Amino acid sequence: MPKFDEKVVVIVGQTGIGKTDISLKIAGKYRGEIINCDASAMKRELNIGTAKVDLSKTKIKHHLIDIINPDEHFSCADFQREARKLIKKLNCEGKVPFIVGGTGLYASAAIYDYNLTYDKMNIDLTKYDIYTNDELHDILEKEDYETSLKIHKNNRKRVERALNYYKIHKKNRVRMIRAIDSARNGFKVSEKVGKHEMVYDALVICLKTDREVLYKRIDARVEQMIKDGFEKECKDLMDKGYDIFIFPEIGYHQMMFQVYKLYPLEEVKESIKKQTRNYAKRQMTWFKNQMDCKFVEMNYARPNETINEICKLIDEYLAKDN
Repeated sequence: MPKFDEKVVVIVGQTGIGKTDISLKIAGKYRGEIINCDASAMKRELNIGTAKVDLSKTKIKHHLIDIINPDEHFSCADFQREARKLIKKLNCEGKVPFIVGGTGLYASAAIYDYNLTYDKMNIDLTKYDIYTNDELHDILEKEDYETSLKIHKNNRKRVERALNYYKIHKKNRVRMIRAIDSARNGFKVSEKVGKHEMVYDALVICLKTDREVLYKRIDARVEQMIKDGFEKECKDLMDKGYDIFIFPEIGYHQMMFQVYKLYPLEEVKESIKKQTRNYAKRQMTWFKNQMDCKFVEMNYARPNETINEICKLIDEYLAKDN
């Protein structure tokens, strides 16, 4: 039995599948508001490379978008805490909360009983003043050698920022890798560390499509990103002092090779497409093995059929216990 009485609809799916368009149309039908669970969309100024929704073009209210700087971190524990506050608030207002995005770990943390005792505040990020510039750079070299090569030892703020970023992401990255490896080996994480139970009576909808169709959509989206000014977005971030090479978001690191004219644009685009396809595979592995989803096939030729199918699921879900 769920611990809470609140309702929440979760819409997940692989990158490029069309979650944004679908969620905007669906949320509008149910007096809903969207809680973003795409980790990259939480960062300000990462717009083109993350295919972030343009909030100026929709009346649907969104939460947890553009809430941190590009080099800051919003942990899974942070998301769990804030998402659950929003679920409670929206239910009290008679609105339907829609958690939408592709970061499966975050979506799972919001609706399952994940005990996230770790948090970025548990990591001491402040005691750098006892080190000289040389000593601090040596620490970064040991922790993240590739990044240390890109930052001069006397650029102390960037060295500290890189260390913070590495320390915060290290734990989350290890957890994700272990989860995905377990799923690939035919085991659910819940079977190894204890079965996770839902803490909400949640409806989880996962959008799916044929792999080749998705790959064509990913390729087309990368091409559109370039036309929309992805290179300029990276240059602007660089001009503001951000070390884009340490960004975990796919595409930003690769575009820097184009900014510095180290590789031809076509090679850069192919690299982004390939890594995005690989990421899409990992996403579906998570959704299939870590979440109790109702899968809905995307009908791109007749999108209203997809919307109607989703609405039927939501209608049945909202009618329960009423």
